Amino acid sequence: MARIEKSSSYEIHPEEAGEGVVLGWFDHGIETHPKYGDKHKVALKIMSTTHSYVWDGEDEKGKPIREERPFVLTQKVNLATGERSTCYKLRRKLLGRALRDSENGDLALVTETDPESQGISVRYEIEHNKWAPPGGEEMTFANIVFLKVTEDAREIKPEELELSERIQEAIFKRIEAREEEEENGGTGQVDDLKLTAINLITFLGSQGVYDKEKAENYKAFVDTASNKKLEVFIARCEKDAKDSDLKIPVGTYDGLPF
Repeated sequence: MARIEKSSSYEIHPEEAGEGVVLGWFDHGIETHPKYGDKHKVALKIMSTTHSYVWDGEDEKGKPIREERPFVLTQKVNLATGERSTCYKLRRKLLGRALRDSENGDLALVTETDPESQGISVRYEIEHNKWAPPGGEEMTFANIVFLKVTEDAREIKPEELELSERIQEAIFKRIEAREEEEENGGTGQVDDLKLTAINLITFLGSQGVYDKEKAENYKAFVDTASNKKLEVFIARCEKDAKDSDLKIPVGTYDGLPF
């Protein structure tokens, strides 16, 4: 398995071919596009079985842990029933047959009554796509540009679905935070600084530099601190890490929570 030696809550799948297993279809609700208006989105999620990354964090008791996590790929499409729609074509490709009338309709028929696709093994190819919200920082997304069903299939474990949800939630929190800041006349900078500060506190707490009480007090400070104070505080955290001979994990500054 190809592994990326980075420590972050989310890493971008490299632009390579790989193999994975279908986790299923998930509802993403109504999303507003500046050009096309409101669209109901659903997402096909695939867990890679050939590519992974290393994540540093802590368990429920605050004990530092390092674990290898598989990449979870998301192919988000409009909820649609037409035979020419991407949603229909993807479902048909996975099932290997035309959809019955009883399977092709509202949201429930896509996300709940399509169990045949869950656990299907696939080959895929990834290309990177860059996007930036108005006035915001550019972000990179891994797009599935080739997908082919293979013969193997296996049962999906509940913990694999839970991990998929946690990773995707982190991505959407980042995007939502930027958009909210921009709507209020800002640039998203404060949100990023807050997340960076929280990540530093979490990391230093997991390494024993900050005890639990100090970490909680620092997080309370960060929640109301100004941009200028956040910059000073981040510099202090970086000094604490240096003084403790700790290397700050890659991903600390990428605007995603640990």
